[in-house]
Amino acid sequence: MRKLLLFCLACLLTSCSDAPPAPGPGPQADSSPARPIAGAVEQEAVAEVVFPLGFWPEIDDLRPLGARSVHAAGLLNQIFEGLVGFDDSLRVVPRLARSWEVAEDLQSYTFQLRDDAVFHDGEPVRAEHVRASFESFARQADDSFWIVAPIVGAEELRSGQADHLAGLELLPEGGLRLRLQAPDGIFLRHLAMPNLAVSKPHRADPSIEVGCGPYQLKNIDQTAGRIVLSPHASYHGKMPSLNLVYQRETQPLLAYQRDALHIAPFSGPSPLFDSTHVHSWPSLSTTYLAFDLRYQETRSRELRRLVNAVYLRSRFVANSARSATTAFGPVPPGLSGYRDQAAPELGERPRRLDEVVTLSASFSDLELERFLTRELEPYGVQLMPGQPAQLRQASWIADFPDADNFLRVLFHSQSGLNLAHYAEPELDSLLVSARRMSAEPARSEIYRRVVEQLVHDLPWVFLWHTENRLLVSPRLRGLRTCALDFQGALMLPQTRLELLP
Repeated sequence: MRKLLLFCLACLLTSCSDAPPAPGPGPQADSSPARPIAGAVEQEAVAEVVFPLGFWPEIDDLRPLGARSVHAAGLLNQIFEGLVGFDDSLRVVPRLARSWEVAEDLQSYTFQLRDDAVFHDGEPVRAEHVRASFESFARQADDSFWIVAPIVGAEELRSGQADHLAGLELLPEGGLRLRLQAPDGIFLRHLAMPNLAVSKPHRADPSIEVGCGPYQLKNIDQTAGRIVLSPHASYHGKMPSLNLVYQRETQPLLAYQRDALHIAPFSGPSPLFDSTHVHSWPSLSTTYLAFDLRYQETRSRELRRLVNAVYLRSRFVANSARSATTAFGPVPPGLSGYRDQAAPELGERPRRLDEVVTLSASFSDLELERFLTRELEPYGVQLMPGQPAQLRQASWIADFPDADNFLRVLFHSQSGLNLAHYAEPELDSLLVSARRMSAEPARSEIYRRVVEQLVHDLPWVFLWHTENRLLVSPRLRGLRTCALDFQGALMLPQTRLELLP
């Protein structure tokens, strides 16, 4: 979430942010090795399912505000719940809201809340809790403030000019209404992110945030890197039947082999694991090389076309062991604007430049750096490590499933994540227009036009879209996966898990 900030490829195996903000003043682990959570309602579970904790150091910052990486978000989605969420097909579905209405002008969203949702300590969830959670997030959010920024009064609350979020109105019948500053056809997807989950301080331990999701926090062992979740007995939906454990393992494949983990990230292939263990599915992510268009050398479209063509002809992804598919545009499979083939001109035989061009380059994938340096040299392009980089490798994982989260975030001229410094007023206008409509055919057509423009202008070398690949114990049933998952971090609530003997 912008916890899933743009990140260098080296971070693919660690976190999902190239420069994650410093953790907020979250609750601190006490001096004891294991910390049971005061007031947690104990439930007997027949077994434990153990997931890898991943590379998330702040394991005691268990608040929606702490959802700064996919590893954090996947865990927090088990404990906390928002007004809406995503199903297995990434459609927006009810969670704490039983229904909603979107005004015709797309500036007002009205929600009716469930009457059977309760927190882990037994207190019913009310609209006042939703308001308190939204306001707390707006006051404390840093790089993730954009999630609530569309709401009227969010900036005033953040800056201290207001005491409450003016655009959040509590309704007499117990519902609430959100008013937005401008028409927004995809704001529901913001509300499905874990950052806007509903929580409250624990009665017995104010340092702990209490959620209302399918699992409750049972204990934290900071020393061992272990978090234990138990089923929430009063959950309004399907209640889990097993404890869910997140365990930090320095060697996850070995832990998986000895059955200490029931899932593990896997790059493969390996003769140790057959198809009964290996599961693969798409990921909403893209990896690319951005040309910094502020430099004279990179403003040459001939140069940009040459680098793209040489990369495509090399079949780099097909000839490497990485779990990915070659990218032919910026949008990954499954979203509007995805391209399944390269532009015809990139299939033409590359021609050597008339004069040698040297580019300063920054790579996080050593294999790719060596490969492109070798392949481009015969065509008159020399890549030299250096800063500031005229060619920079980076990646992006979706915050939510919509092409807007790739195209507007990474190419709008006012976006701080536009590493290419690409500026095209007409494209900016199209992206704003798409955001302000809800009709999918019309939005999809705009995104198609935007991608066609980008494929023509080539501000990037489109590299690859990563695929999820995971080892899953044959004893484990009911694992829920989706395209928002990444490197073993699973985003959906795991309420269907069963563990066979």
